[in-house]
Amino acid sequence: MNAIEQRTSHAIAWLRLPLMVGVVLLHNQYTTFQQLAQPNVVSVLSFLEQTLNLGVLRVCVPFFFLISGYLIVSSGGDDARAWPQKMKRRFFTLFVPYVCWGSLTLLAALALHQATWHDVLPSFWNYHGQGTPLHFQFWFLRDLMCLSLVYPLWVWLAKGTRSLSLGVLLVLYLCNVPILSLFYFCLGISLRLGHLKRLQSIAARLIPSISSLLLLLLLMVRLTVFYQQLPAAILPYVDALIPFPAILLLWRWAKMGTSSTRWAWLGRSGQFAFFLYAFHEPLFGMLRKKALPLMDTGVIAAAAFYVLLPCVIIGISWAVFRVLQLFFPHLLSLLTGRITTHPS
Repeated sequence: MNAIEQRTSHAIAWLRLPLMVGVVLLHNQYTTFQQLAQPNVVSVLSFLEQTLNLGVLRVCVPFFFLISGYLIVSSGGDDARAWPQKMKRRFFTLFVPYVCWGSLTLLAALALHQATWHDVLPSFWNYHGQGTPLHFQFWFLRDLMCLSLVYPLWVWLAKGTRSLSLGVLLVLYLCNVPILSLFYFCLGISLRLGHLKRLQSIAARLIPSISSLLLLLLLMVRLTVFYQQLPAAILPYVDALIPFPAILLLWRWAKMGTSSTRWAWLGRSGQFAFFLYAFHEPLFGMLRKKALPLMDTGVIAAAAFYVLLPCVIIGISWAVFRVLQLFFPHLLSLLTGRITTHPS
């Protein structure tokens, strides 16, 4: 691994936890407050949702797909003969955690909601359209497993058509065709194959000033649409564009962060990042159910609840993670795809 690849690897490792915290914040939708909050509270929380949940944080999931596409080529090269070894690795890192967490959620649904096997078993995968599986945030793992299975096809297309196939995917993506996971996964592959070097050099010169201005402009347009000053028809196109400047800014931030020893611990937080990803949504459901009936309808209380709930989720997840790490390390390895016997 040369120096550039090593710096890139460190930046990717460094980004995992911040991006996962972003996913937790993304799932902290304010809509549960609407039936309880006064109109002025709804306005405050609507602003937070439009700028954070549906704005800046929209970058997290696309960035994870981009990283996944980049890494699948990096580990073992782009030779199709490496495919069996890569699939063996992803069996442990993706499929095993998916089955473990999905099974726990399925058993909980059967026990707590008086559901039947016939009701819940089809939703274990729930692969139709934009349907989410039973352990709902694992739609990312489900899509990533499917993309990984046929990744040699994406590599072959990228090599055979250079940037043409990616350009076609970009047009479809910007036209609101639901191929977010496929587009960013293939973008990561193309970046790793070095097909976008000219574009990368241009993007490097645009960071951070132009990217910051573009992101701010897109967020302002989103707010203007929300307040009905612009037609809602443009919103899907705005949302499709938001991740691009945000990814450039995040990547710049990661490159700067890896040069500081103060933040070196972020590069070692990958296992907790995955655990937080898997564990946070059930906690959201339980805490909302318990806390919302007790919630004050004032602006300060509602905004505090909006901000503090994700902090509580992350704190509880860290405590449970540490208990498993200290007393049940093998179980934790199974749940986070870190089984020590699988190939590196």
